[in-house]
Amino acid sequence: MNSAITIPAEPTTISSPPRSPESSLAHQVGVTQPQETGTSYPARKLTADEFLPLAERNEAAKLELIHGEVVPMSPVNLEHSRIQSRLVRTLGTFVENHQLGEVFVDPGVILGEGSETVRAPDVAYWSAARLSQAPSLKGFTRVVPDLVVEVVSPHDSWSYLHQKVLEYLTAGVRLVWIADPETRSVTMWRPNLQGAILRTDDTLQGDDVLPGFASPVSRIFA
Repeated sequence: MNSAITIPAEPTTISSPPRSPESSLAHQVGVTQPQETGTSYPARKLTADEFLPLAERNEAAKLELIHGEVVPMSPVNLEHSRIQSRLVRTLGTFVENHQLGEVFVDPGVILGEGSETVRAPDVAYWSAARLSQAPSLKGFTRVVPDLVVEVVSPHDSWSYLHQKVLEYLTAGVRLVWIADPETRSVTMWRPNLQGAILRTDDTLQGDDVLPGFASPVSRIFA
């Protein structure tokens, strides 16, 4: 049975305990420090346009730009990757069969006009209408997806996850799913900041974002 929850307006004040004892941004977002890898990134803050060539030169590393600061992300584990793949297959098949738009993996999305934050969600769906607004599929896009899916990693704190949800919804994403392997649940978030927790005996639905889509939550984690 699903449970209703509300996201705080200021997610940084959330008191939920992190999933690991570390509280620094580096641990929360899976940063691999430059001195450990031998790779250096600009110390100054970058614009989204300046960040693009840097990300393209470092395609082997997954990078995000958070308020102008370059944040390298750690590789995900096999469980995370499996869940991501199942979501892509399930969503992709439905979207393709109904000619609704397209599903992407780790796309670079600039969150808002003039924003210096570029996120790379695990999975994202653009309706055909929204995707047609993108001038090109090359580079990052300022056209935000209709649906974003993030898979929780072991080092993610709830404060960090809620911050990402708030960023997505504020930028215009219509629906956000947070898939948590540890609790085998999916939390659905909408722009009104009302969330619902779906467990393995519930059905994940696309509502008006993906009309007709329905899949058992258990299938994602099986």
